Amino acid sequence: MSGFKLHFLGMCVRRFAEVYDFYTEHLGIQPEIPPDAEGGNWAMMSDAWAKPTKSRGVRWEMFEAEPGIPSVQAWGIGQNLRPSIQVKDLTSTVNHLQQRGVSFTSTIEENEWGQWIEFSDPEGIRWSLSHLVNYPSGDTLTHPHIGWFQLKTEHMAEQQQFYSEVLGLRCTDQTEHGCLFEQESGEPILSLHRGGTQQTLPQQWQDSIAFHVPTFMSFEVIDIAEAYQQLLSHQVKILQETTYHPDWEGTDMLVADRDHNVVQIVQYGKS
Repeated sequence: MSGFKLHFLGMCVRRFAEVYDFYTEHLGIQPEIPPDAEGGNWAMMSDAWAKPTKSRGVRWEMFEAEPGIPSVQAWGIGQNLRPSIQVKDLTSTVNHLQQRGVSFTSTIEENEWGQWIEFSDPEGIRWSLSHLVNYPSGDTLTHPHIGWFQLKTEHMAEQQQFYSEVLGLRCTDQTEHGCLFEQESGEPILSLHRGGTQQTLPQQWQDSIAFHVPTFMSFEVIDIAEAYQQLLSHQVKILQETTYHPDWEGTDMLVADRDHNVVQIVQYGKS
């Protein structure tokens, strides 16, 4: 059985330069690889997996979206997947960011896992800042620790089955709010929440599906051919067949979870 490792956040935006400025100038993030000098439309915002001395948050890349990407109205309306940045002191971080012009769309809330507050970027993409008990956090936002994905789901039972039985994540806690899936200690976490909507992907997007959603997750595998057969055995919908990308020397495929959210499956290195 192929092991699926949740490790990556992809983000697609229409106004790349403006949004990039928000994350670097207002949040204070220092990108691992900035856009090229000629005004490129890609940046590696965070790459914790390439630096074992850092906490094992996700790799985060930002891309310029394809025309026609839908607008985000809220978490769960236009954007089912909300990434979270873990910080050591949530109150002081919020105060600091408000002074830098960051707008928050909620107040600090608490649940059984910790404290949360939501903010949005210039295109409405929702994030949460969090302080979580017994989970890793980052010292600063210069190199943020993104260690938690929150996924609003319409079909809870089917989504739980997909992420546990198909992708092999471990459900370690289940409450009225949803289900918590974990990997190895300190690695990224996925929590399912009720209230999402089923995504629709028009046919004309089929050549570049991932660039028509605001946020998507990626799972790394050792053998993508084996993973492909495993996904087919579970009747998983294939959105993009396996494709080799010589520019970054990786092979990927795109599939849909049970709410039709885009999920990337990737094998790095020549295949």
